[in-house]
Amino acid sequence: MARKQLMISMSDLPYHLGIKMRIYPSSQQKRIIAINCGVSRGVYNKLIAINSELLHLRKTGIYIQTVAERIETLELRKKKLSKYYSYMSVNDVDSLAVAQAKLNYNAAWNMFKKFTLPAFPNTTRKA
Repeated sequence: MARKQLMISMSDLPYHLGIKMRIYPSSQQKRIIAINCGVSRGVYNKLIAINSELLHLRKTGIYIQTVAERIETLELRKKKLSKYYSYMSVNDVDSLAVAQAKLNYNAAWNMFKKFTLPAFPNTTRKA
């Protein structure tokens, strides 16, 4: 028998707890954090570039061989980013950071498609 798990949202609880924490990373940890933030931002921006190009290419009303090949290439590139961008396969890059960037982008793209926002999801810049 499958056992149901009860999920309670934070607003249903009688109280809310929060913790404010400050971290002091070493220089090596700072380097790893910077690498992962950069790769995460790079993945998000690459996905924006790929999907915006795909959107424009799919608007062509007639079949053109080079356009069809480019669409196929971009679809493959979108699925396996680390194969095409070697900086994503460095040992210091966390696979969860890349996966989370993809999830964040997919959420933004789905919101764009769902609500037909006036503009594409924007690229992220280094803060």
